[in-house]
Amino acid sequence: MRQTPRVHSSGSSLFSRPNIPYFIIVGFTFLAYANIVNNSLFLDDLDFIVENSYIRDWHYFPKFFSQHMTAGAGKVSDYYRPMIQVMFLIGYSAWELNPMGYHLLSILFHAANGLLLYKLLLQITDSTPAALIIALIFIAHPAQTESVASASALGILLGMFFGLTALLGHWDIMSARHSTFQKIFIACISYLATIASILSKETMVVLPGLIFLTSFYFLEHSESLLVRFKKSFLSSLPYLAIGIAYVFLRFTVLNFGGTGNLYRTENVFTSNWTARLFTFMVVFKELLKIALWPSPLFMERATLIPVYLSGLSVAVLKGWALFGGSIFVGLWLSFKKSLDSNRFRLIPFGIFWFLFCLVPVSNIFIPISTTIVESWLYMSMAGILMTLTGLASMIFSSMNLNKMPDRLWIIFPSAILALCVIKTIKQNRVWKNPTVFYENNLKYAPESARFRNNLAMAYSDHKRNSEAIDQYQKAILTNDQYPETHHNLASLYQTMGRLADAEREFYRAIQMNSKFFFSYMALSSLYLNAHRPDLAQRV
Repeated sequence: MRQTPRVHSSGSSLFSRPNIPYFIIVGFTFLAYANIVNNSLFLDDLDFIVENSYIRDWHYFPKFFSQHMTAGAGKVSDYYRPMIQVMFLIGYSAWELNPMGYHLLSILFHAANGLLLYKLLLQITDSTPAALIIALIFIAHPAQTESVASASALGILLGMFFGLTALLGHWDIMSARHSTFQKIFIACISYLATIASILSKETMVVLPGLIFLTSFYFLEHSESLLVRFKKSFLSSLPYLAIGIAYVFLRFTVLNFGGTGNLYRTENVFTSNWTARLFTFMVVFKELLKIALWPSPLFMERATLIPVYLSGLSVAVLKGWALFGGSIFVGLWLSFKKSLDSNRFRLIPFGIFWFLFCLVPVSNIFIPISTTIVESWLYMSMAGILMTLTGLASMIFSSMNLNKMPDRLWIIFPSAILALCVIKTIKQNRVWKNPTVFYENNLKYAPESARFRNNLAMAYSDHKRNSEAIDQYQKAILTNDQYPETHHNLASLYQTMGRLADAEREFYRAIQMNSKFFFSYMALSSLYLNAHRPDLAQRV
């Protein structure tokens, strides 16, 4: 393994000091995200942290690996991510429910991912400026806010942390001279990191594919593409075996919901493969748009993307053009023998990195519970940035600009970085508390009944009862399929003394879901308080 990366120019430049970039990456991470430390815990934070009794006692540690994520909160969920629970258990032991501790944890792992990505790119590009620019924009990109500002999204950060650790271990084994014992030790660390990565975030089953890509483009040097392909595939087989074993367990002994824990109800989207394919083409286009122009950013973007049943829709055709064009460029450049520079190989490598990271969330092979969220860009963002950097390097080379001084070489990326930091700091404020968050998201996704319900709950917590009732009613008018909305509205009516209205809404929730025990309990309590034990007993 190369110990000291080559720099673009000689002299006492910033990049001639190998340790300075690490401090810059950490510094920019805290600069971009320092204002989230006082943000509240909400959304999935409530089930994963605040109401999760399992993270409050080390006695429950074995249950993290045999039960789903929200078992400790008394709820059924689709999530199996034991490594997040381990981190939350450690966190609760140190700072209990102080939000600052959980947000600092997210910032630290985000910084660690920037450092590991920089280290990997140093090996690939042998260029400190290119590696640093990619790592810094990865750190500061506003689209990453959803993954960093939400404490419950720690699994995304952990998945990439352990995934890059495994990838760097694989690089070390393949490219450096080690004794047999050292290779076995590093391999064990790499395999354990792979397991930890997948147990942090299920989408990291793509890690074997990323390891294959790294070997194919940078570690195997045979002129024969077929030989490179075979050797790269063989070197990634142990990681592939781990991924296959995880998928098998997830659909058997760890299948808590009967659908692989990936979606809740059968509908035209989950049962129609072509509908999922056509819809993903639109999602692919939207994700590229967010990556290149991250404005506006909001969580309920899926409510604005319909299910596409025809492949002839203009939006679908645009997606096909971008998707097919990406694959064509990646394959075409992979077969070009003139692509001998690692920085030029960043282009196809970055394209396929981006595509591989989207495979588990594409809905094409296995349907999941949503069509798009911005956090899907977290790890795939690195692929986009690699591709853009490789393209820039190719353009600079063709224009004979590769030898210009470092301070001139980074002017344009620095301007982009500054804009990213400013936008990210601003976007972090959206995550300040539930009221601010839901109000902002509903500006862009007014059809989100879920967020209207959640905003109503936030209003109710602050005794803004009339506004809460208005939001509950709008949620029901928007999409009346959630018994929780009627139950919450009934609870508010009961608090306000409007018992007849409360009774009606509790019964409405039960009609929508005969097993919704929350409303049975609340309704029986309402009858007992009204001195009607006969009705309470019946309920």
